[in-house]
Amino acid sequence: MNDAAASAALTICEAILLTLVEEKVIDRDRIQEILEDAIETHLNSKPVDPNDVSREKAARLIEGIVISLNAIVDQKQA
Repeated sequence: MNDAAASAALTICEAILLTLVEEKVIDRDRIQEILEDAIETHLNSKPVDPNDVSREKAARLIEGIVISLNAIVDQKQA
């Protein structure tokens, strides 16, 4: 997947998660649990290539989503 497609997919996912929280379909704590599980999955998976750092990069991107969503939700609730 190229960088533009990956960036678009990430932005769409963030928007969907934020909307789910704002519409009270799922609460922020549950979203955070789901994202933390995804982080752990990436960090605990065994790489085929020992030099491949994509799992760590993916985990850091997901951590960024958690931080971003929390900041946006906190700002909207203030």
